[in-house]
Amino acid sequence: MRRYFERLERNEYLPEGTAGHGFDGWLGVSTASTATLLGDQNYLSQGIAAAITLGKAAGKLITSLGDFLALLNPDINNDSTNRDSATDIYSMPLATYDNKRSSPRQFVVDTAGAAHPNSSRKYHLDIRTNTLATRILFADDGTKPRATGVEFLEGQSLYRADPRSNLTIAGIPGSVNAIREVIISAGAFNSPQLLKLSGIGPAEELNNLGIPVLVDLPGVGTNLQDRYEISIIGESTQAYNISRQCTLLQSLPDPCLEQYEQGQGFYTTTAGGLAVTMRSSVAEGDVDLILFNSGLWFSGYFPGFSLYQPGNNSFFTWQVLKAHTRNRGGTVRLRSADPRDVPDINFNYFDAGTVDDDADQKDLQAMYEGFNFAREIFRQDQAENTTTTTAPFVEVFPGPDVNTKEQIEQFITSQSWGHHASCTCPIGTDDDPNAVLDSRFRVRGTDGLRVVDASVFPEIPGLFLATAIYMISEKAADVIIEAARAA
Repeated sequence: MRRYFERLERNEYLPEGTAGHGFDGWLGVSTASTATLLGDQNYLSQGIAAAITLGKAAGKLITSLGDFLALLNPDINNDSTNRDSATDIYSMPLATYDNKRSSPRQFVVDTAGAAHPNSSRKYHLDIRTNTLATRILFADDGTKPRATGVEFLEGQSLYRADPRSNLTIAGIPGSVNAIREVIISAGAFNSPQLLKLSGIGPAEELNNLGIPVLVDLPGVGTNLQDRYEISIIGESTQAYNISRQCTLLQSLPDPCLEQYEQGQGFYTTTAGGLAVTMRSSVAEGDVDLILFNSGLWFSGYFPGFSLYQPGNNSFFTWQVLKAHTRNRGGTVRLRSADPRDVPDINFNYFDAGTVDDDADQKDLQAMYEGFNFAREIFRQDQAENTTTTTAPFVEVFPGPDVNTKEQIEQFITSQSWGHHASCTCPIGTDDDPNAVLDSRFRVRGTDGLRVVDASVFPEIPGLFLATAIYMISEKAADVIIEAARAA
């Protein structure tokens, strides 16, 4: 799979030709500006404390930016054979290029707008916005149902996950026909929803909602997986120098926004920039924890979270992410046969999910150890503060009242979140009753229908999910093109 990563990456932080990386792809990748972030004593003190806590500074006196950079691994995506098992402190890669966000959206827009020298369209790609896919159309003229197109409703904010949705607006029905095949890329929630609305999924669930069963595939909408994440936040009596002028868009004018528009300043990079990989006592091989940071208050996702910054700009957040979670108990089930309804999504965290072989307790133990590691970084910051000029960070969330193992575990189970939903239409072998797709992304029991998105993984790959989705999509593109040429 490394060749797919090299194909899509446009790396701008390593020397061109570095093994295992690409430099001409569509996804711009950079790292946080060490000069911008670590030049601030508050950031630097946390980086030094993290390195000491990890044991990277044994026998060394670290008092300067140069000392710390000598310990910092610049490439978390390196091609070393022991990368996934190594504990280290890294500079965090960012999907940015020339200080701007890089994403599949821009790739799709650029592809749709590409033209030949005579101004004719280079690719036959049409993008239909404000259009909700409601059902896959099939012809039943062979041994398997064959996908022939997609029905849709046209109109703004038709899906009820959108807070602007209005029940009085019905949408304009329409359809498109497929010459060769239909490819679904609706994500971990909506791909299983669309399959079920089209009659592909667990027969009992479909029958209960009056949806005619086209293919009984019990695995559709099961196996929902995610990471566990939690935050520990410290506060310093000394504000950040690099963001001292920033209002974080809570009021205008914002001097930092004006700097950004000139390609300069704090907003051109991330509020974090460091990542620590570690292995818990219950890890099975590879590292199973990654800690990363923000020079802001961040306690999870909720409406308005991005503008929530209590007090002054003197907070530092360590986020603990549990990778390779063992829970396979999440589900995406239909609430109704109405395609505008949001499905019933239940991750079944911890003991509500997979409990075989103490899976829930092992994940909780790993999170407990990661939490204590982050808490130790704050303690270390206070200890090493005697040799630096910064005011140390003191933990304020969850704070000293959460102290015993029982209290910490209660905090973790009640406050954890995730944002890497996946695995609800998994690829699997022919003898796997819960496999939804074969190895060529084809929906089992059908012809002319594939799924390509985060739902295809049997298990969550790696530490983060986005790059894995891009890589599997590049592989799917090869598979689809190969099949088209052979037809």
